[in-house]
Amino acid sequence: MIIDTLIKNGHVIDPGRGIDGKFDIAIKNGRVVSVPEREQVEATIVVDATNKYVSPGWIDYHSHTMPIGNMLAPISPSLAEIPNGVTATVDQGTAGVANYKIYLDVMKFSILKFKANLNFADIGMSGVGTIDGIYPTQIYNHETWDEKIELWRTAFEENPSELLGMKFLFMNKVLFNGGVERGIETLEKAVEICNKLEKKLTCHVAQCPVPIEEVTALLREGDVLTHCFTGDYGHTILDENGKLRPKIIEARKSGVIMDTAEDIGNGCVPVDKAAIEQEFYPDCISTDLTQYTIYRTNRVLLGHAMAKYYDFGMPLNEVIRAVTETPAKVMEMYGSIGTLAPGAYGDVTIFEKRDQSVEYTDKFGNREQGKTLFAPMCTIVNGSIAWRSIDFLVDE
Repeated sequence: MIIDTLIKNGHVIDPGRGIDGKFDIAIKNGRVVSVPEREQVEATIVVDATNKYVSPGWIDYHSHTMPIGNMLAPISPSLAEIPNGVTATVDQGTAGVANYKIYLDVMKFSILKFKANLNFADIGMSGVGTIDGIYPTQIYNHETWDEKIELWRTAFEENPSELLGMKFLFMNKVLFNGGVERGIETLEKAVEICNKLEKKLTCHVAQCPVPIEEVTALLREGDVLTHCFTGDYGHTILDENGKLRPKIIEARKSGVIMDTAEDIGNGCVPVDKAAIEQEFYPDCISTDLTQYTIYRTNRVLLGHAMAKYYDFGMPLNEVIRAVTETPAKVMEMYGSIGTLAPGAYGDVTIFEKRDQSVEYTDKFGNREQGKTLFAPMCTIVNGSIAWRSIDFLVDE
């Protein structure tokens, strides 16, 4: 059998298929293929993954990778993600209905698989900084949203493969219009709009002005609570005794997706640790990377975030699931990505799980020592090597 790429001798973890052991992966014409037992294989590219882990390409469910037309994320999506083992991502509201086509035009030239959530703000997160503490480009006026619903509907109908759902920032800096502070009614309207559009909602809750239980009470099955381990304003998933709030557990059982979206300031180490110790594992581990954080802090390197939850007690297979199977399902792409099943795209992450002293930090000054690093060594996209660490480069 003649194929394009053979990955041999690696320890394969594919949670969606219950695979955890030594297997070879064969890729032909950009897709994973099965090799009949005892059949000889000839491959153009052979990657020896001895003493390394092999998984479906990692998925960063929460990123900001719109490289032009805004000040938040003017970075190359591929340069930000591929060397970190990421082969697919979701841009979370960097663009709104007025400028999303810029993002789609740029991403056509990226090798990343991608989708985007539209921001309820017309131009998304195009500005940075604040005026009197308010983000000027994200002032939501929910009273005008009914007038815009056909614009949003048209965007989704014309771009069904690229646009996933809506993104709502429920934080105190963006809930003002005309000097009037807005509260839970804005989220209620956001959910109403998503019901009309028949789309899922990703809701940002870092710096949320109300208790998180009020948010999860409104979210529906398949909606995403992003920055789920926030520590801002005491509005966390933990009660005053450090135990999970019952309504948060109920939300998970009802199908609300828990996404970490680390960023430099949207996580909290004690909340992270307490959640994992109580076996409340995140559904998605993601970065929330921007130009202001990528390669400037370990917190937005996906392998570092994965190692944090592993060190805190999250099982390895569940860590891998949170960057493969689950986000692929949320993206409505599982089977094409998030798995190494025959027929899936040949997107593969080869990584080492190193014993290494690390430190997990947050903006509150909390520090926790760790002992693990998930280090990407090779990222394969559609069967081709897109990036390979210099210490994994072996001359043939």
